[in-house]
Parts: sequence; C-alpha cells; structure tokens
Amino acid sequence: MLQRQESLTDPIAAETRTGVLETAPVSALSPRLQALQTRKRGLEADEKAESARKKTRQDAAELFKDLTTASRKIDTDIPEGMITDKAEYDRLLPGLQAEYQRIVTESPESTLYSLLEHLGQKEFALLEFGPERIALWLSNNHTIRSIWEHSEPTEQCRSGAGGEEGQCWICGMAIDPEATHEGYDQGAPECEHILPIINAVQVLSLYSEHAVTTGVISKAEQNKYSLEYAWAHSHCNQLKSDDIYLKSVNPETVAPDPRKWDALLTKIISNPRGGKFKEASEEFVRKLNAYIARYPGGMGKWREDRRKVFMEKYGKITDHINNEIRRTGLATFVLQVTVASKTLSGRITEPAKRQMLGLPARGGKRRKTRRHRLPKLL
Repeated sequence: MLQRQESLTDPIAAETRTGVLETAPVSALSPRLQALQTRKRGLEADEKAESARKKTRQDAAELFKDLTTASRKIDTDIPEGMITDKAEYDRLLPGLQAEYQRIVTESPESTLYSLLEHLGQKEFALLEFGPERIALWLSNNHTIRSIWEHSEPTEQCRSGAGGEEGQCWICGMAIDPEATHEGYDQGAPECEHILPIINAVQVLSLYSEHAVTTGVISKAEQNKYSLEYAWAHSHCNQLKSDDIYLKSVNPETVAPDPRKWDALLTKIISNPRGGKFKEASEEFVRKLNAYIARYPGGMGKWREDRRKVFMEKYGKITDHINNEIRRTGLATFVLQVTVASKTLSGRITEPAKRQMLGLPARGGKRRKTRRHRLPKLL
C-alpha cells in the first residue's frame, strides 16, 4: 500500500492531492461506506501526489541537464608563449584530464547534497574551462578558488564580518589582527568561506553583476556576506579547506553535519600542516592545545561550544537553502542554481584572467572551440 510522504519541497504534489480530495463527490451512503469511500479517495490522492512529486524531480533533472549543456564550449587553443612553465603544465595536465573524464561520466546520486558536492569549485572549473586551461591556470601559481573570487578575501570579510578583531570562528581562540603571514605565522587572520565559494555563488547568489561591475554592495548582499564570511586563523582555515560540512536529510533537503565538524576539530588540534608551514604550524598546534587545556570545562566543553557555533553558522545557510526550496519548489531552485552557475564566467572581468581561461575579451568571440558533454547532475 502506498504510504503518504510529506515533502517540504513539493507544492505541486500538495496541490494535486488537495485537488483530488476537494473534487470528490458527496455521497449519500451509510457512514461505514462513506468512510471506505473517503479512505479510497485518500489513497488515490496520495498516488497522484506521488506521481506529481516524481514528475517534479524528473523535470528538475531535465531542466538542469538542458541548461548546463546548452551552448557550453571550451577554447583549447592556448596561444604560443602563454605556457610559461611547460614542465609544470605537462605534469598537471594528465591528472586533470583523467579527473575531467571521471566527472563527465559518473552519475551522482539524485540528492541536493550530491548536486552541491558535484559542482565543487574544482569540478565546475574543469567542466567550464577544460583540463588544458586549468592546467595553464595552476601552472601559473594561481589557485582554483581565485578563479571565482571578485575581490580580496579581506575586503569580503570586512563587508560581511567586520574587522579582524575577535575570535577564530573555527577554534574559538583569539585572533591577533596584527599578525601577518611573514614566517608562515599560522595564527594570522584569514577570511574564511563558510561554504566553498562556488557553492556560495550558486545557492546564495553571491556576487551580483551590479556588485562585481560597480563595487557597490547592497544591504541585502551584505546580509548574504554575513552568512558566508568569517575570520579564522590561517591554520584552521587551511585545514578546513573547501570541504562541504553538510548531510542529506532527504533528496531535497540538507542540514549541517556535526560529525564532519568534529573530525575537523580533531584535525586542527592534532595535525600540523606540512612542508614550509610545518614548524609554524606545530607551534600553533601547541598554543591551541594549551588554550584548550585552560578552557573552562576542558576539551569536552570546548568541542561542545565549537559545535554550537558551527551549527548556528551553517544552520543559517542550510535554512536559507531549504526555505528557498520550500518557497519555490525544487525545479525552480535548480533553475536558480543553474542560472547562477552559467553566469559565473560572465562575472570574470579581469582581462588577463579571461585570456588565460580562454574567455573572449569583453564583446569578443572565441576562435576555436569544441563542445564537451556534461553529466546528468540530478
């Protein structure tokens, strides 16, 4: 027997069910037969609602597929002389080509979480610009994240989170606003993206065209910045990286994942960074553990308090996402994510950046292009 499934994200299914019940004829049968008839109509309404729910998901999947495959092209004709470090380019390219093939052939699960995870900033950069251009970008000592940034992270944090004074939102220890990255100081303040930048652009509509071109940030955009940006120590920020600390509640709803956050807390107190950061990071870890040892209630209370901060900050973002889906329906939200994704490259304004990524000059056209196939993402 079909079980009725409540859904926050299917207004069409809810309307379908209500319509079936409201249009049912009034019966003059006995109370017992009326009850049987009502139950039968209820089952019919549930079946039609579930059918409408499935159609909504299918429509959303097709919508995303159609919009992401429409007119996407990659310019792979890299001008001679643009590759300044041929050895590094040749080292990076095979791995990026393999990763690109994996992305375009895999079929992620049909969940909102998988959509966000599959459109991570590296994956999306490979889909948008191709492995050749990303190898060129990385071989010039640029980061993937810097493709999508439109202002200095410090400026972003000051717009959304105020000055550097205060506590690291991840570990809770005080931030020294005077600390710098000289000597690889791991206590230096860094602007921290609570969600990875690419996902923030997609689901929070961060960086409007007006803000990018004029530098003027509206109050509504400042409110979004306050959801997305916070100050953190270099050590904490770099170990957090661009992971997504979310979990699926159901295929269309996400929530903060405290278990992933607990794993990060363990990492920042026990795993110094390596390489040139090793000595400074080991010193920072010692300071952080000394801070926790003095913390009222010890390690357990420190973890509890950091988890509360995480749930509050990430919870505001997931509430925003889930409320948007509740308000508009899944198909409309997928459309919003798609439109935000498809306009990303148009928001890249720096001429040198556009040239390196194979984008035409403003008002120009690409010369040699090839189409590439994108995966079904829902």
